Formats: sequence, structure tokens, C-alpha cells
Amino acid sequence: MDFIEEFKSSYERILGSSVGFKSDTAEPFFDYFYQCFLASSPEVANAFRNTNMGAQKQMLKRSLIYSVGFLASKESYAHMEKMARKHSRHNLNIPAPLYELWLDCMLAAVAKFDPKYDDDVELAWRLALAPAITYMKFMYDR
Repeated sequence: MDFIEEFKSSYERILGSSVGFKSDTAEPFFDYFYQCFLASSPEVANAFRNTNMGAQKQMLKRSLIYSVGFLASKESYAHMEKMARKHSRHNLNIPAPLYELWLDCMLAAVAKFDPKYDDDVELAWRLALAPAITYMKFMYDR
């Protein structure tokens, strides 16, 4: 299995291209994800209490693309470095366990909105996002 291609296919079924949202599924996908994520922990809910969720959804869409390209692209690396510093102990203070909740909620949303969701799709999303999540955790104390 080519997990990057599997991830991209799933992403496009749910959200469309990296250029624009699919109007019929993107908004409900992100709404469902954030509903799940905010309900996953009081700490998460507190972290998002003053967040502009429209802007947050746009940032998340871009971050998913950057996360997948993280190891291969200087542009993605620069974005991830900026995001990691913002989420580190010294700024937003997002600890490692919250990334596991984030991933669980992301996979719950993928399962709900990708009509072809199966074990291969789940694994593809996990593998595609793992390097970026590992980097975010690593940078927490730096």
C-alpha cells in the first residue's frame, strides 16, 4: 500500500483538493472534528475557549497538507517549526497527550466522512500524520 496516496485519496474524498474545500463535506467534517476534540478533555475545551473557529478550521486544513509534506518539503518544515514553537511549553503549552486526543478525533471524523474508510485508510492517516505529531511532541520543551 502507498500510504501517502491512500491518505491523499481519503483527504480528497472528504475535503477536496488542497486549493479549495468541498462545500458539502468540509464544513461538517471540521465541525464534527472540533466537536469531538473539544469534548475529549476539559483541557482541550479550555485551550480553545477564545478561538475564532472559522480561522482555526482554515489553519487545520493547511496544517494537514503541511504535516504530510513535513519530511519532504522545506516549506512544510518551516510551517511545522513555526507551529511547533507556537504550541510548545513556552507559548500555548500544548502537552503531548493532547496530540493523541487530536489524532483520535481526527480519525473519528475521517471514519464518519470518508465513505471508503477502512483499516488501510486509518493506517494511511496515522502514518501520514505521525512524523508531524512526533515533531510537535519533541519540540514541546525546546
